[in-house]
Amino acid sequence: MSSGETLCLRWNEFESSIKQGFSELRSNENFFDVTLACGSDVIRAHRVILSACSSFFRSLLTSIPHSNPYLYLRGIELKHLESILCFMYNGEVRVQHEDLDQFLLVAQELCVNGLVQEDSKISPPKEEEEEERTPSSSTQRRRECSSSPPPIKRQLRASSHLEEEHHQILEPSSSPVDEQSLEEEDDGNYVFINNYDVQESERTNGSSEYG
Repeated sequence: MSSGETLCLRWNEFESSIKQGFSELRSNENFFDVTLACGSDVIRAHRVILSACSSFFRSLLTSIPHSNPYLYLRGIELKHLESILCFMYNGEVRVQHEDLDQFLLVAQELCVNGLVQEDSKISPPKEEEEEERTPSSSTQRRRECSSSPPPIKRQLRASSHLEEEHHQILEPSSSPVDEQSLEEEDDGNYVFINNYDVQESERTNGSSEYG
């Protein structure tokens, strides 16, 4: 064997071990660095997983200057968000037949790799064949996700004065957030982006002051 020869060392269990490692990090709640909120429920996750599995999250998280952001998602049910994260961490997920359309719609909105890849088709359950029908309104709303990060529906920019107050970190580029108008709009999912570390710090300080 010559000194200049290159050897290739391969770990045959690499993919399965990485998958198991990600699942263990999540189940053990280790190194969470992003919080997703829908309604009154919150789910902790890892930015690297979200970014690797979703071009939408990658584009969104890249624009956020904070190390532990808090994202409020409007219009997404908790069960669908949990299923999306399960798919991201494990590469598979079980979904009830009646929830499939809405689940795929959420996956399309979030541009989840493996669920909305171009030219890919997800077959319905084998036990029943659906008759041909016209596209539903939810199907028509699904947009194609390209390989490049999609544009965020609301162009967001950093706001220094809001950052100092530790409230809303990002705001619409043209005008302040109008809560009433946001409630009436069905499409925009990402509304508020806060710093989770700051929120936890304020809770701790508040409890110590009154303790």
